[in-house]
Amino acid sequence: MRITSITHEIGPNNRYRMALADAAREAADLRTKLDSLKAEEANIEQRLKLLDETIHALEPLCSNEEGEASPGLTEACFNVLGADPMTVPEIRKDLADLGIRMSSYKNPLAVLHTTLNRMVVAGQAERLSGKSALFKIAAKYVNSPPAKAKYVESPAAKK
Repeated sequence: MRITSITHEIGPNNRYRMALADAAREAADLRTKLDSLKAEEANIEQRLKLLDETIHALEPLCSNEEGEASPGLTEACFNVLGADPMTVPEIRKDLADLGIRMSSYKNPLAVLHTTLNRMVVAGQAERLSGKSALFKIAAKYVNSPPAKAKYVESPAAKK
């Protein structure tokens, strides 16, 4: 009975105005909340992108299921190289077939050239001269690649 008497005192026109004001206030609150959630979503997406890049960079450094270290790029090149000469793009394709992702590098071919040239300096690979760079595994490793490839600094870098 109390509600009826208050409603009667306000009048039907005022009830609609109050409902309109309440609805407008709630809509404004929800729009503000939605804007806040959109900003939070953008921040979360940016953070996820950074985390994905971090995961991609760290995966090769972690152990695989057998408990052995995952091969580095030099070791992966040993897995791909053989007695037959290969171009760097062919090596890149074979590495991709093995699951070695090179997409994080701005210039994957330059990275491969550097790695292969270090292998040449270390005596682990041979570079054949010609129109395009051809690489093959060093003759002494054709039947048995080294247990673990090691980085060897080039003589030019020591100067």
